[in-house]
Amino acid sequence: MNTRKILIVSAHREALERWPSYYEPVFAETDESAIEVAQRQPFEAIVLDGTDPELHSAKLRAILPILQPGAALFNYEGAPEATVQTDVQEYFRRQRNARIRRFIVLDNAGSDWTVPPEFSEN
Repeated sequence: MNTRKILIVSAHREALERWPSYYEPVFAETDESAIEVAQRQPFEAIVLDGTDPELHSAKLRAILPILQPGAALFNYEGAPEATVQTDVQEYFRRQRNARIRRFIVLDNAGSDWTVPPEFSEN
């Protein structure tokens, strides 16, 4: 399983420090450092600490989607850490399922595979 890189913006690192091994958390303690890190490397998800009064969450919610258009934004509002991790994990599970659905081909040509379909040039 590939690790998923997550940017965690929080001055209180201990509140959001423990993540499963299949995540690679990168911590930024201020909004400026979060913007700098987001310019340098890609992330699949970003967790913003809404409990930190010195963190400008509105500014980050405006800037980070521009710098990281493919990353999902999650807010941590003081709930247990497992709740945020569950939300992130659920997001990645939905993404995986959408990828799988794109590969599924529904064929209504019938069960007779001895004759190629009419559109085939074979």
